[in-house]
Amino acid sequence: PDHPQGTVEPYRRESQRRKPSPGMILDATTALGIDLRRSWLIGDAPRDIAAGKAAGCRTILLVETSGPASPAAKESLAAEPDYRASSLQ
Repeated sequence: PDHPQGTVEPYRRESQRRKPSPGMILDATTALGIDLRRSWLIGDAPRDIAAGKAAGCRTILLVETSGPASPAAKESLAAEPDYRASSLQ
């Protein structure tokens, strides 16, 4: 729920759980016993790839051509994905 421009005062703040920070991935690792070295993060936006890289995952950038890209997907890449794919297949 944290967002620096949020409209709900208690949640208007920066958070390490917001991508491109890896906080939510690291929280899931602790809660679920995930081995990040054996994990993949698949996302359609550069912030997804940056979060996965920061957490120690391998990454796949999903570049779907079947519909319009989200505003987040149009951002510049700060980290290169390990692979690119045009569909989940």
